[in-house]
Parts: sequence; C-alpha cells; structure tokens
Amino acid sequence: MSHRTWNEQSVRVTRRIRRGRVAAITALVVAAPALAAAAGVTPPTGASLIAKLKTGVDWTAFGRAGEGDSSAPPAHATAPTQGWLDKGFSLSGGDLFRLDCRSCHGPDGQGARSGIPPIRGELAKGTSDLAVRHRLVEGGQVMPPVSHLTDAETNLLLGYLRWMAAGAKGEQPASRVEQPASRVGEHIVKANCQICHDAVRGPWRQPADQQVVVPLAGMTQQLSVAEFVRKVRSGSPRAGDAHGRMPRFDYLSPEELEAAYVYLTAYPPRAQ
Repeated sequence: MSHRTWNEQSVRVTRRIRRGRVAAITALVVAAPALAAAAGVTPPTGASLIAKLKTGVDWTAFGRAGEGDSSAPPAHATAPTQGWLDKGFSLSGGDLFRLDCRSCHGPDGQGARSGIPPIRGELAKGTSDLAVRHRLVEGGQVMPPVSHLTDAETNLLLGYLRWMAAGAKGEQPASRVEQPASRVGEHIVKANCQICHDAVRGPWRQPADQQVVVPLAGMTQQLSVAEFVRKVRSGSPRAGDAHGRMPRFDYLSPEELEAAYVYLTAYPPRAQ
C-alpha cells in the first residue's frame, strides 16, 4: 500500500469515527433529560459571578487558580472509553473537588492571594461539618453557592476536604458516586463556566475597558464539540501572559468537557 493510499484511508476512517462520536453525542442529548432526571439536573440560569460582584473578567482571580502541571493527566476515573456517554462517570471526592472547587481554590486547596482563602486552612481551624455544608449551599461573601451538589456528592466532597485539611496523608477516601454525563456537565458549567459567563445576555455591562464575555446561551451552536473542548482546555493565551484572558482548564478531561457540551445542549441556559 502506498503512503498516499494509507493517508487517504486514515482520513476516511478518522472522519467516520468523528461522525460516529457526533452521532453518539446527539443521541445522548435527546435522551439526557430522562437519563439525568433522577440526579436532579437543572439548566444554568442567571448572571455570572463576576457580574454579581460587579467586577471585570480581567480583574479577578476567580477561575484562574486551578491551572497546574498541564503535563500531568487528570486524576479522574471515567467509565470505559467506549461507553461513558451512556454509562456516565464514577466520581470520587477528589473528582468533585476538581470539578467544583479547584478553579478558584487551586489544585491543593491553598486558594489565591487575591482574596480566595485556603480551604485547608479554614478546615484545619476546626470548622464544623455543618458550617461547611452551609457554605456550600449558601455560598459566602464572594463565594458562589455550590447548591447543585447532591447529598451523596456533598458527603464525598466533605470527606475529601477533611483529608486535605489533615495534610493529605494516607490514602484518599475511596467512596464514589455514579453520575450520568449530563450531571458531570452541570458540575463543570455551574462551578467553572458561570464564573465569567452569564447564562444568557443580560442587562449587566462590564467596565468600558473590558471585552464582552459571551453568554453560555448559543455557545454549542457556535462551536463544535472539538472546538469547545480545545478552547476550554487551552484557554486564550496572550503575548507575555501564559494564563491569557481565559484560563486553561487542562485538568478537565476531554470526555468531561464533552459532557459539559452535552449538558449545555440538552439544558439550554435560561434567564432565571
């Protein structure tokens, strides 16, 4: 077989694979509400965190503390490669921290110097489980609520936070919860994307020297699955600034980000 013939066949096979993956995602979008109903999945609504705080995207550390060693693979555990769209994900407390907390509090829970406190320090002071649960549900002065967590997820996350507060010694808590892909997408969108992106275009206006941040509504119509994954994992680097305007979420796996794409398509963002 000639080199040219081999390349032509490779291109055809790749295209078939891509079409099959898009078809699988499309099928899941149709079935997603039924698959995720038991998990209580709801669409993203309302304004972004930076809109509520009346700041600009370039002026905040929120969402920017999660970047770590991009060469290290995500510490996630998904269903088998040929089945996660249907079977969903197996999530540990560490996965939930990565999906919901890491972008602001950092990979090791140390927070950021610009107003984001270290989780480990707060818990090490003896904060009660009830107080932590209240903070997750209600949020704080600048922390948004993480009220989309289920009771089972909260229990897993709390166990992981306690493990971190104890100096991350010994084995991590081994318990897991099985969740559909749309549920994982909800975690990513509500705890990460909505830091800067409004659900829909609203009346809030950013400072004059800030570029407009596009809303979540319509995003999946503007970007393909591959473009969406590449954009989120790579960010938008600028000359002299490795972090760029949009930070890298390279610690989220392509499969998890495809789940976020499915979620945004199956649960269109709403005003409220």
